[in-house]
Amino acid sequence: MMDQQHPVSSYSWSILVDIHAKLGDFEGCASVIKEMAREGTPPTQAAYTSLMSACYKVCNDGRIPHAVRAKAGEIGWSHWQEMRIVGIEADAMAYGAIIRLCSARGQAERAITLLEEMNRFEVKPTTLCFSGALRAVARSHEIGVRFERGSSRRQL
Repeated sequence: MMDQQHPVSSYSWSILVDIHAKLGDFEGCASVIKEMAREGTPPTQAAYTSLMSACYKVCNDGRIPHAVRAKAGEIGWSHWQEMRIVGIEADAMAYGAIIRLCSARGQAERAITLLEEMNRFEVKPTTLCFSGALRAVARSHEIGVRFERGSSRRQL
């Protein structure tokens, strides 16, 4: 990404991640974050948040094969953990992105745990955070009912 030996700012890298995110290209986002770190620019909170948003887009699209949605969910969660390990503090937007990802995957307990974590870290949840957690509970219930009936979504 360095043209004519000019260093690229973290802001420029984050914009590149966001462009991939807008297209739902979660693998492109992850690749740019990896390249960003390799080039010596620490990934930003905005870059991680964009990646999680891209993962949500993919996980929430029923037309995309399950294996791809599962991979997007795993990548989103692993980058959330990576972000926390490297010491980047999450804001309400980052929490909102990961909670929405949990809602798309039907991971109600994880979404509620994240809301509780926000309270512990004194991050004020937005309406998006609460509605995402509620959607996670609803999706989890829907999955449970389908499992109980022994049917798939297509058979409902």
